[in-house]
Amino acid sequence: MMIITHINFAKGFRGGERQTLLLLEGLSRLNFKQQLLIKESNSMFNQRVKYIKNLKILNISKPYLFKLHYIKNSSIIFAHEAKAYQFAYIANMVYKIPYAITRRVDFNIKSNFFNKTMYKSAKEVICISSSVSQKVKVLDSGIITKIIPDAISELDINQKSIQSLGKRFKDKIIIGNIAALDKLKGQREIIEVATYYEKFNSKIHFLILGDGDDKEYLLDKSKGLSNITFEGFVDNVGDYLQIMDIFLFPTHSEGFGSILLDVMSAKIPVIANNTGGIPDIIEDNVDGLLLKTLDKESIIQKIQILLKDKELSQKLAQNAYNRLDRYTIQNIANRYKEIIDEL
Repeated sequence: MMIITHINFAKGFRGGERQTLLLLEGLSRLNFKQQLLIKESNSMFNQRVKYIKNLKILNISKPYLFKLHYIKNSSIIFAHEAKAYQFAYIANMVYKIPYAITRRVDFNIKSNFFNKTMYKSAKEVICISSSVSQKVKVLDSGIITKIIPDAISELDINQKSIQSLGKRFKDKIIIGNIAALDKLKGQREIIEVATYYEKFNSKIHFLILGDGDDKEYLLDKSKGLSNITFEGFVDNVGDYLQIMDIFLFPTHSEGFGSILLDVMSAKIPVIANNTGGIPDIIEDNVDGLLLKTLDKESIIQKIQILLKDKELSQKLAQNAYNRLDRYTIQNIANRYKEIIDEL
């Protein structure tokens, strides 16, 4: 019997873990038998995957290599983050199990013999965007990559929750942001923009969802501003999207930006930085607005365009919504099925 093993040793639940979850769900619908190696301590990830059918969850702790025998019956391994790549590579050496790497981040890979061997030994190197693929080829131009993007999360919504949020932010124009609180994710720039609008437009309110290492710095920098809310990590992202008028994503670096798919699904116009995998999703002035620079003035200019031209705002949002078929969970799962069939 074919057994597909997924490995993700992340310590939290961010975009990569959400996409691993969606892939597990998609392949489960195709009746594949799967197992997932996950950190025993990652309770958030554990809670979310336990409802998936035909999935065996293997909770392990360090040292991971002592648990190598857990997956010796695997037909193929999908490794979803850096430590998982190493584990899959060793499993291939010991048990000859073919493995595929899913590369999600838009960073240069350290050039050394081990990394080159690990990537070249993979049967497939799956990249979520053309930008990520280019970074892999910098490591070794001989590595053949396959681009498979992220999937829409298909977020649930709750009308009572939406009504409550609507009352809380009544009469406000909500400019939203959803990302880990990190110095490269653009919240620092959002605070600069919020400082400007605090003086000139009291109706505009910035709503930021997420948590992370930059939280204390951001809270300190935004002290005294009445037009910005740091909501923290929330489970009901879909409800918050329903009250947003504009989505602002001034990230410095992004492998793909899967949250943009959920934003587009909610028909919210997007302003995002022209970096990483974002141009794979958004064409400037067609289904969103792309920033050429991340200075305060450029961001304000894009916001003003959408605030003044409602027809353009609606057109961009509708065009983006019309492109979403390619990003459904089943379309992405079928792309992975092709890899499984090949191997």
